[in-house]
Amino acid sequence: MKSGANELAYQIDLKKADGTRVSAYIQAAGVTASNQTNANQTSKTCASGGNSHEFTVTVLETDIEAAVDGDYSDVVSVLIAAN
Repeated sequence: MKSGANELAYQIDLKKADGTRVSAYIQAAGVTASNQTNANQTSKTCASGGNSHEFTVTVLETDIEAAVDGDYSDVVSVLIAAN
């Protein structure tokens, strides 16, 4: 994330419903976890049946404590497409 010239690192993690990590933490801009399978085929909102995934964005406490004051932001894009 950026605030002017200042940067704040973050991690992105993707897990299956059973907690199995689909990808290691994704830290570099433009890195993707592609070709993932077993999406929920029963519900468009993953509310029932099938498999769902968990998408988590984390900023480490140590990074927050070391950050320069500012309004940090970034854009994370998630593309979901049918097979």
